[in-house]
Amino acid sequence: MRISADSKSADWHPISCHVKVFLDGVEQRGVTMADEECGQVVKYAQDSAGKFVFNRELDSLMSECLHGTVKIEVPDDKNHLLTEFPFGPMESHDVTVGELEPVNLA
Repeated sequence: MRISADSKSADWHPISCHVKVFLDGVEQRGVTMADEECGQVVKYAQDSAGKFVFNRELDSLMSECLHGTVKIEVPDDKNHLLTEFPFGPMESHDVTVGELEPVNLA
């Protein structure tokens, strides 16, 4: 399974905010993407005290890509979301350029 917390990603799924992600058996915090097949986790970087690292120059949190054995755990009470919303690009995200009508603001 591959899942993303970014709603603009093709790997986004409504269940993404409910899963637990483990890397080499250790639960991860601040995960933005996890891929069990590739063994990859992208997450917000943390300092030695466990606080997220902010990059003032980029005005955003720093992220890091880690590799190992990845397990994505779905809570039992959220399993229904997997069948109600199958994985894959969601129709609401498919937008064709030129599909929208121009708006006259005058």
